[in-house]
Amino acid sequence: MQDLRQEIIGLLIENATKLGIESDEKGYVNSLEDNLVEKLTSWNQIKNDLAIGDGKELSCNGANKPKFCALHSSAALCVNSFMPFVEYPNQLSFLEEINYTEKVFGKKLDTGVGTLTIDLLLSNKAYSVGVTSKFLETLSLKKTKSLATFIKQKKLIEGIPDSFFNLIQRYLDTKYEGYLDVSQLIKHTLGLIKYAKSNHTRPKLVYMYWTPDDTGSLPASFIKHQKELEAFSGEIRPFIDFIPMRYEDLWSEIEKMENCHEYISKLRNKCQITLSPEEV
Repeated sequence: MQDLRQEIIGLLIENATKLGIESDEKGYVNSLEDNLVEKLTSWNQIKNDLAIGDGKELSCNGANKPKFCALHSSAALCVNSFMPFVEYPNQLSFLEEINYTEKVFGKKLDTGVGTLTIDLLLSNKAYSVGVTSKFLETLSLKKTKSLATFIKQKKLIEGIPDSFFNLIQRYLDTKYEGYLDVSQLIKHTLGLIKYAKSNHTRPKLVYMYWTPDDTGSLPASFIKHQKELEAFSGEIRPFIDFIPMRYEDLWSEIEKMENCHEYISKLRNKCQITLSPEEV
């Protein structure tokens, strides 16, 4: 999938160039702010959230630029897509709710045997909504070996039925390998259930994922990812409200708000691409 990944990054670079955004040959812009659709007033709050979390999105690794500077950064995609919800509180609806009192990017969650970071947490008196963001991560195969820790230490994880650990064991037994990161989603489920329980709310896990323009046929990896996602949805829903959603569908909802028309148009121009026929 390396050729397809490079093809997509090349097209994202072309989009950025058309918008007057400079990037290097790997698709990294010069600063965090250069990867924003617009530097809205809520950016400082969001940047502080990301700095507190342990996703290391903003830190440099030697001579490398921060991960957030990548045009294909899933964290940047999440921030750009959900920034309007922070900028216009109680005006945009997400999952038929508008009154989210907490909106934290890069939120740390405790699973009972360790901590993890989820891309965004939205919460109010009724719900705790975790958002997992995926951009090009769905082009590489993932395994579930790391889930063995949860089987070994399940006595430390309170309030989770045995049937959930049976689900984990089935993925381990089949030596799952797929484009959907099942291991991460199971960990996020555990973290959200624990967080929601402590806050007396109902947990929901939203899986936000990007696809190229699908006017024609999608590449095989995207189709396989979709099938894996459908299968996993059926497996996990007995334990948590699981909502898969394409970013394109989220953008269509946001642009219904008059203040966001131009913003979403810029976001599409930045992040959406159409693959050439030979790549499909």
